[in-house]
Amino acid sequence: MRGGGGGGCGEARGKNLPWFWKRSGELVTKFGLNAENEIIHTLAFLAGAMVWS
Repeated sequence: MRGGGGGGCGEARGKNLPWFWKRSGELVTKFGLNAENEIIHTLAFLAGAMVWS
């Protein structure tokens, strides 16, 4: 078995990441920040990923 296994967990994460990226951009705009700023968008995404995991 290569890649450490995981039982298909990576597949579910792979489908949720684009959705989560979009939601983090919406959250940034709710706080009045520019979602086009990739640094702020990425920080919001990473903060959400930390809370989620």
